[in-house]
Amino acid sequence: MNNFVDAGTKLMDNSTLSRVLREGSWSVEYNAEFTKQTSKALKEVTDTEILPGRAVEPRDEALLRHVREVSESPGWHFSDGVGIHVARSAKSFRSPAPRFSVRDFPYRTSLGEYRSKGTLHWRVLEESQDLRDFANPQSQLEEFLL
Repeated sequence: MNNFVDAGTKLMDNSTLSRVLREGSWSVEYNAEFTKQTSKALKEVTDTEILPGRAVEPRDEALLRHVREVSESPGWHFSDGVGIHVARSAKSFRSPAPRFSVRDFPYRTSLGEYRSKGTLHWRVLEESQDLRDFANPQSQLEEFLL
C-alpha cells in the first residue's frame, strides 16, 4: 500500500500519491504515517456454470496440500524453495517479479478455487508454464477462460 505510483497507472484511490507530491516525502520502509492499511470485505463467491482448467487429479495431491497451507493468507509466500502468490478474486495471472527473479523461477503453475452447484472445486489452470515464453506473463484470466 506504500507504492504511491500505482495511482498513476491504475484506477484506485490517489490520496497517498497526492500526499507524497504535496509533502515531498515518502518512506520505503514501513511507517504508519506513510502506509495506508486497508481491509477489503471478502466478495461473495458466486456459482459458475463452466469450471476453467482441469480437475485436480491424485497426482496433484502434494501440490494441492501445499496450496491449501497458504490459501487463506493473501500475498507472497516463500515455502520449500517455491515462491507462491495467493490472491482472492484475481483478475490476472501473476509473475514472480519483482519479488522473485523470473531467471530463478521461470515456471508457473496456477490453481483456482471455484464454486459450482454450491460446492467448491480446486482447478489446475496452467502447469509449468515457462514465463520466458510470454510477452505478458500477467495476462487477464478472462482471456484464458474464454
